Amino acid sequence: MRLELISNRRLNANRANAKKSSGPKSPAGKQKSAGNAITHGLTASAFVLITEDVEEFNDHRQAYVARFAPCDRVELDLVDSIVHASWSGHRAWIAENETLTGQITSNRTTIAAPRIRRYAASLSNEARDACNMLLDLRKHFPLSTRACPHQQRTAAAGQRPRPAHNPGPQS
Repeated sequence: MRLELISNRRLNANRANAKKSSGPKSPAGKQKSAGNAITHGLTASAFVLITEDVEEFNDHRQAYVARFAPCDRVELDLVDSIVHASWSGHRAWIAENETLTGQITSNRTTIAAPRIRRYAASLSNEARDACNMLLDLRKHFPLSTRACPHQQRTAAAGQRPRPAHNPGPQS
């Protein structure tokens, strides 16, 4: 690798150009520019994109929290994994629909639809794995009935509640 020295004139010009275009300064400008490169949003780090309804996401999450009634932070994290995967899965369905509709109306094919299907399959696997983890956690490491609202509902419905975790004798 060869290092080249640049002249002071070029160095000063580079510094001046760097000062001219350094992106948005205001929080609103930064938020707006954050969505510039979003094509399908399936690899986005944010749960809710700027094009999506936050209230709809909150309702979606609340439905899963109510259904699974997480007992502690570990269970809540697993429920949130399911929520994220299912929310992104809906996003994948919408992106696939829009892609296929665009292909039909323009008589052009792209590689986007198969890629979106791979994302959707991966998200489906992520949701299934998190759900299985949650169920296994509850089966093998149950919490006491006092600490766990879904066990109280099970007992009220006449079903036998899960026993408290007993690791057995230590060897």
